[in-house]
Amino acid sequence: MTQIFDRPVRGREFFEEIIRDNLDLGRPDRVQLIFGRRVTKRTPGEFRTRVIQDGVHPSLHIAYKNFDLKQYFKEGRGCRTEGTFRNTDDFRVNRGLSNLPYLQKIGRQINRRLLEVERVSHNSGLSGDGIQRVVQPAVTEDGKRRRG
Repeated sequence: MTQIFDRPVRGREFFEEIIRDNLDLGRPDRVQLIFGRRVTKRTPGEFRTRVIQDGVHPSLHIAYKNFDLKQYFKEGRGCRTEGTFRNTDDFRVNRGLSNLPYLQKIGRQINRRLLEVERVSHNSGLSGDGIQRVVQPAVTEDGKRRRG
C-alpha cells in the first residue's frame, strides 16, 4: 500500500513524525492492535520496532513472530507500507498457492490497522506551534504580558 503526497517535503516531514510518534509499536500491547492477535507473556516470538537509516532514508520495521512489517518513504513522494510472511503458521494458514488470496487479505488488514494506529497517534498530539502557543507568554489587548 502506498500513500502519495502532492508536496514531497510535507510528505517526508509527515513520515518522520510517524517514526517519532510510533517507536513503541513493537511492544506486545501495541503490536496486538496492528496484527489483531492477543499477545501474552507465553506468546512465542520476538516483538520489536526498529528504525533503520540507509543514508538519509529512514524506514520503520515492526516484527511480529515471523512477520515483518516495513514502512519507508519511497522516491520522495510516497509512504510505502509492506509486509512479509515468513511463516504462515503464525496466522493459522497452511502453506500453498491456494491460500495466497487469504494471505493477501490478512496483509491488507494489517496495513490498514497500522495506518489507523498511526493516524490516531498522529492526531492526538499538539503540533510544535500549538505547544508554543500554550507555553509562551501571551500579550493581552492592553499590551500586558500574561503567563502561558
